[in-house]
Amino acid sequence: EDADAPPPPPPLPPSDLKPTTELDLAALGTGAGGGEEAEASRRAMAILRETEGASAFERGALVKTIRNDFWHQFARALDRGDLSPCSLPPPGGAGMRLFGRAYSSSCGVVLARKKLHLPQDVWCWPAGFFAKTEFSTGRKKSESLDSSSSSFFVADELRRNAVPLEKLERMAIRKEYVHFGETRASTEVAPYNEVLAPVTREAVVAVFARTTRPDHLLLAMAARDLLAVASDTALPLLVLDAGGGADAVEFTADQQAGLLAKLADAKPSFCLRPHADVPPLRHAPGALDAQLVAHGAYGLADDVLHALLRSAPAPARAAR
Repeated sequence: EDADAPPPPPPLPPSDLKPTTELDLAALGTGAGGGEEAEASRRAMAILRETEGASAFERGALVKTIRNDFWHQFARALDRGDLSPCSLPPPGGAGMRLFGRAYSSSCGVVLARKKLHLPQDVWCWPAGFFAKTEFSTGRKKSESLDSSSSSFFVADELRRNAVPLEKLERMAIRKEYVHFGETRASTEVAPYNEVLAPVTREAVVAVFARTTRPDHLLLAMAARDLLAVASDTALPLLVLDAGGGADAVEFTADQQAGLLAKLADAKPSFCLRPHADVPPLRHAPGALDAQLVAHGAYGLADDVLHALLRSAPAPARAAR
């Protein structure tokens, strides 16, 4: 061994951060803030809570969970205005278990009903019916649900069990669901309901994570970046409880920077990328070192790395 070689660095202290760690958002940073994203976040929260005023077509939100490997396809569906199954949540986003497992559909979007321009005969199914229209829809909004094409299928049972949007909203507020043909009220959370809506980029008012796990929060940030590419509007981030029991909360810009700082301190040796085919993280707030650690754990696109290094001060570029 070379006697002049510097000693090896000491081992890193054990970290309390694990891939499944549920983080305390309040400990990451303040929940208050200003700026365009903070204002957009307040508007999205107001839409989620909205139950009075205009008709059910002009108030409130729909939410949709997205499979972790489906974000790129979903972005294209937004551009086409495809029909896609969503859910109409109770006020505040609490009281309904959303579609899919949180580990495979870790994030989703909040859509303003007013901006969706829902038709009066929009197809809706109550909680507990499990229409599973995901497997029989996906056509452009210009195609009729009554199309005789064999490629578009709405079964007689689906038609018989459909309800008007106004009734679905009342059921969601009361946390009512259908069980073997009977309507029951839940004291805690109801299963997801379904609204077959033409989804568009204009209608997306927020991206949400379903837990506060670091990999789910990073995916929400990356999905926000993906959807913001063709939009001048800042998309805020929320957290909708995967168990359905708690109100939605904001995931502020200050907390996003706090997440990256926590990752920089922990220097995780495990992957924080929920799936190989997730969108890249493009805008990570905080110091350059913290950004590089987060990108290293989540995955780093070539163009993002080049942009980071070009924006770094000259000494930092030389050191790397």
